[in-house]
Amino acid sequence: MLATAQGDHARAMALAEEGVNLAREIGDQRLVGLLLQTLADGLNHRSDYAGAARVLDESLLIFRALNDREEVAWVLGHIAELFEERGELEKSRDLLEEGLEIFRAIGHRWAIAHISRNLARLLLRLGQFGAGKGNAGGKPGDRAAIRRLDGGGMDV
Repeated sequence: MLATAQGDHARAMALAEEGVNLAREIGDQRLVGLLLQTLADGLNHRSDYAGAARVLDESLLIFRALNDREEVAWVLGHIAELFEERGELEKSRDLLEEGLEIFRAIGHRWAIAHISRNLARLLLRLGQFGAGKGNAGGKPGDRAAIRRLDGGGMDV
């Protein structure tokens, strides 16, 4: 992460790739999944969206196999970011909603707040305030619908 923060993307990618290879060698699937997310960040930074999607898909498969619901939800959020950057807002919304549902099920309050923020921002871009799959319903301009994302929440 330090190499990425300082802008040394080539070194950051090399470190992430080395980490993935080492984690595979020692058989630590959870670490492989985490490192793949870091690798995806670097690929995304290079505008290699297909590569980022490929490694995120692998990370998602790993965490689903490990039944690590929290990491599954985080990876869904990463994939949602890729779709949003490519302008595929509906797909991004669906993934964020799936991740939010998981975080609610496991009671991860900070993550619920974080993903709710991302989903609310996306819904504003869509101009729908909750008209997406399985959420609050509502119509454009319905400010109360966005509050229903978190079951009541603040009045906006």
